[in-house]
Amino acid sequence: MASLDPWLEEAAYIRQADVCFREYGFVALKLHPLGHNISPLSPLCEKVYETARAYRVPVLVHTGVGAPNALPSLMIDPAKRYPDVEFVLCHAGFAVYSDEAIVAAKYCDNIVLEPSWCQTYMIKKMVDTIGAARVLLGSDHLTNLPVELVKYQSIGLSEAELEAIFFHNANRIFNLQL
Repeated sequence: MASLDPWLEEAAYIRQADVCFREYGFVALKLHPLGHNISPLSPLCEKVYETARAYRVPVLVHTGVGAPNALPSLMIDPAKRYPDVEFVLCHAGFAVYSDEAIVAAKYCDNIVLEPSWCQTYMIKKMVDTIGAARVLLGSDHLTNLPVELVKYQSIGLSEAELEAIFFHNANRIFNLQL
């Protein structure tokens, strides 16, 4: 994924995105409201969403830690304005705002939840509320992967749901064609 600074001038942002997608084969854009010190509702973020649309890649958005800019609900407006762009809410609110992430996903079919750092009962609630096809395995970092895998394996999901969350969803969202 390309984590490009939305504070960059638009032409520079687009040039960097072009290199990332055409030359390096990146498959997503990242918007980190805390790391980039920006609200997803800022006019400066329009270039992020427009670039994702142009390259047909999803936008991964850090949510949770870093409120108020990292609140999941702030992605409802961009998701409604860009229905052809998939938005992945990383950390799905980071446990504290998980219910808010679920609400955002309920109202926007192009919002997917990646619930690393969320409790098992919240992951189950996400699957029950929006379906396994809109939940994505993530770990935030490699050493956290075993913990995240055990969460899913301990909440009573079917093999089909686990396959969707562990493989099929990422394959579809990131257009991996594996």
